[in-house]
Amino acid sequence: MKKFLLSLVASAFAMGISAQTNLLENAGFEEWNGDVPAAWKSTTTASNATLTKSTDAHSGSYSVCVNSKDGSNVRLGSKELVLKPGNYTFTFWVKSESGEGASARPGYAPWDEAKAALGSYAYGEYTNDITAWQQVTHTFELTAQTQVNIVVMNPKSTNVNLLIDDASLTTENGGIADGGGTDTPDVPAADMTIAQAQAAAAGTNVSIAGTVYAACKSGAVIGDATGYIYYYNNACDLAVGDVVKMEGEVSAYGGFNQLTATAEVEKVSTGSKVTYPEVVKLDGAGLDAWFAEPKIQYVQVMGELVISGNYYNLNVEGAETAVGSLIKPLDSILGDVTNNSKVTVTGFAMYTSGGKYVNIVPTELVIGEKAETVDITNTLETAYSVSKCIELIDAGKGLENKVYIKGIVCAPYKDIFVDLNYGNATFFISEDGSAESQQFEIYRGYDFGGEKFTEEKIKLGDEVVFYGTLTKYNTTYETNQGAELILLNGKGAEGIEAVTIDTTNAPIFDLQGRRVNRAENGVFIVNGKKVVR
Repeated sequence: MKKFLLSLVASAFAMGISAQTNLLENAGFEEWNGDVPAAWKSTTTASNATLTKSTDAHSGSYSVCVNSKDGSNVRLGSKELVLKPGNYTFTFWVKSESGEGASARPGYAPWDEAKAALGSYAYGEYTNDITAWQQVTHTFELTAQTQVNIVVMNPKSTNVNLLIDDASLTTENGGIADGGGTDTPDVPAADMTIAQAQAAAAGTNVSIAGTVYAACKSGAVIGDATGYIYYYNNACDLAVGDVVKMEGEVSAYGGFNQLTATAEVEKVSTGSKVTYPEVVKLDGAGLDAWFAEPKIQYVQVMGELVISGNYYNLNVEGAETAVGSLIKPLDSILGDVTNNSKVTVTGFAMYTSGGKYVNIVPTELVIGEKAETVDITNTLETAYSVSKCIELIDAGKGLENKVYIKGIVCAPYKDIFVDLNYGNATFFISEDGSAESQQFEIYRGYDFGGEKFTEEKIKLGDEVVFYGTLTKYNTTYETNQGAELILLNGKGAEGIEAVTIDTTNAPIFDLQGRRVNRAENGVFIVNGKKVVR
């Protein structure tokens, strides 16, 4: 009787949860793509655990096993979600695979747009001494629209595998933002491309298909692989991420073709995540130049926002003729902006009007100056020394970029450690190989091509070049885990081999897709090989 009553209570609780939409896909871990549960693999480092399918499930047929890793915190991470501001409740069921006391810590990993990298993880409290199935609940608040990965950490302190099942993310006042999905848009075939529609004579009937890249109160920007077109409609109900088919006559306005409310629109799907083109930054002179020779571009402009009724004009310092004009921006874009605010606007410059206006459909408005993205990438020929790496880390900018790092393996305060179980190596380098010089740690680096070490090939006095990202842990300057060996004592994976290549001006790429600059003497290093033109 007691068990029956408990079941009733559990069912009632489950019904209460299901009254809200679960924002997580494959929350019961029943669908798998090889060794990874569908919708539970991030494109960021939020997902860093080794996962396996387990038949020990809280419900259904499967759960996911988050395998521990000695000396490291590891995480189960969802695919990217773009969430609206609001309050969220994340729940999941968890169990120790072995029955030993385990720990779990829920949270989320936010994406920092300014740094184009993950921000600081936002964790809840630890749940400790986990043995049998139990539910964990974590609540959090987002004060702004944020791209996140929902995560569960398996901490290094217990070294016990975790089983996770029946996850849920619910909200009463938030939700998935427009364009906040992660699927690649599946755009249907069309009679012509958007570039062809732009080139057609005014009055031509066109049939196109594309994805909504930007939206405002009077229309939307539709794009495909060939270009963009503005859809003008004061009753437009399209949102970023919608995939549409459209048919209608194009009309010329402001230097370009556009579709209007007379066009027939079929919404094929919603919620696709869009990838924006590289932004073109326009100062005052650049805005003048754009107005003189307009071309549809994804731009970023900073200036003073002057609000008058439904008009949002942008006065840009240094512009002698042109004025930016935001095309009836959505309230979600404007936020708390006020008249005469200094703002940075990013969006699609779509057409000109009024003899001076550059009309922009905004995708983002930041009050004040948007932080610059710093690029610290280098080439193998300009590999950073230990002192330069430390300088870059202390500056704290651009550290999401992978860079080449050079040095000599020195006598560290701990031994060179090559872990043949996990295939990585940890050791210190300095500029001259002495223990007295400033030291830098290669932390859990890998062999050539990112492969695991199968032998203890790193020795004191070796000259090495590694490729990875920089960080600082407590007082130690180091690489993040996963840096790969590029050169060892001047030799790559296959030694130094002369290879004759074509003498065209085509760029050279290494096996990881990195562009390699041509050296003045015609000799290059590509993935550890000397290449002679």
